[in-house]
Amino acid sequence: MRVLALDIGSSSTRAALFDGSAARTTPIASRTYDLRYSDDGAAELDPVLLRRAVRAVYAKFKSRRADVIASCAFWHGLLGLDKNLRPLTPIYTWGDSRARADAAQLRNQFREDDVLQRTGCVLRFAFWPAKLRWLRRTNPRLFKRVVFWVSPSDWLLHSLFGELFTSPSMASATGLFNERTRTWNSEMCEAAYISGEQLPPIRDSRDSDGRLLSTIGDGAASNFGSGAVKDDCAAISLGTSAAVRVMTRRMLRVPAGLFRFVAGRDTFVLGGATSNCGNLHAWCTRELQTLPKAKLLRDEAAGDQLVALPFFVAERAPDWPEIAGAISGLSLGTTRTQISRALMVSALYRVADIFDDIETAVGRVKRIIVSGGMTKLSGLVQVLADVLARDIEVAADTEASLRGAAVHAFALTGELPRIARPGRRVYFDKGLSKMHRQRREEQREFEERLQDSASMRSKRG
Repeated sequence: MRVLALDIGSSSTRAALFDGSAARTTPIASRTYDLRYSDDGAAELDPVLLRRAVRAVYAKFKSRRADVIASCAFWHGLLGLDKNLRPLTPIYTWGDSRARADAAQLRNQFREDDVLQRTGCVLRFAFWPAKLRWLRRTNPRLFKRVVFWVSPSDWLLHSLFGELFTSPSMASATGLFNERTRTWNSEMCEAAYISGEQLPPIRDSRDSDGRLLSTIGDGAASNFGSGAVKDDCAAISLGTSAAVRVMTRRMLRVPAGLFRFVAGRDTFVLGGATSNCGNLHAWCTRELQTLPKAKLLRDEAAGDQLVALPFFVAERAPDWPEIAGAISGLSLGTTRTQISRALMVSALYRVADIFDDIETAVGRVKRIIVSGGMTKLSGLVQVLADVLARDIEVAADTEASLRGAAVHAFALTGELPRIARPGRRVYFDKGLSKMHRQRREEQREFEERLQDSASMRSKRG
């Protein structure tokens, strides 16, 4: 059996063919694009631009027969369509924070932990209930024109294959999905001022040639693709954003601020995601015109005097802070390299906070597998090992989510592809880890001070 896998990300789309052992048999075709950010918290994608990129990579393989079309896509994206399934809105991505006030209203209306345990999602700006309320409040005319609300991948697969559907995995990251019944949750739909008829059917599908069409969230795909498929094995993705997840067959209680999404027919991923990682690196490259060097990154990262909060895009797990990025300790002697390094390391501290919360929920993790484009940044994985105070493994195929889409499709057909081969092992340094623990505490204290100051200003205003 041959599988064509598509990985639809927030900054690029990739595609490749895989054989019956889930081994990639072709080079990866890819197209990149940019999110549109603005000072008011917008983080949008142009749906037409995204469709053009997806069609371009799909066209590379259209003439090469595949038995299954497998896709994974970024979670949380929201797109409004008209009755003819044409886009009426931009794609509102996970990083779009303009619905913060609406999320706060939802938390006043509902007990957040009850919603979290039922839907797997917190009542925050990243999820659909808050975004839908925000759009209804700020642009009621546009809101009324929308006939269907979908994940971008739902619309893209429809444009390629003529079927409009969503999978339990994609639905589970909206905040409108009941994970126990695997249906749209009527209470949260009502809170978002939409009906279930405006949402796509939840199922796998087939195209006109009878080929299986499967889709899954990119985070769950990373677990499948890297081999992190047990709850004593954590997958860490370092891409545009970053995430930590464990896969489990147990419907575990979700710690406050984290998530529980559907991975497969009988599996979940428990974890958390940050909003800032590769995008910080891109900013440092563009604006500071510097990259942390491997030696400087590891040897000096633990002893830096700068304390940074990497909240350039509105931050998410584990504590969903409502403050902007900041750096403390600047002086006339501060260099561009120090600023770049401090920002990248501060993002890794957020990853470590999520990891700690996950271990509290599932017990000690025995194996940590890291994947994603940022693993190619020299020295970053080594610093992550020092920050976690754990030996870690770099996935043999850093494009784990692309492979994971294929593995998930095989699972749906009853096939059992081979487990991902072990990758390069990276060992932590005990002395540096001790220094990082102190710096993580300094970062928490810095965040608390700024959060308290912001709260005081808000009360006065």
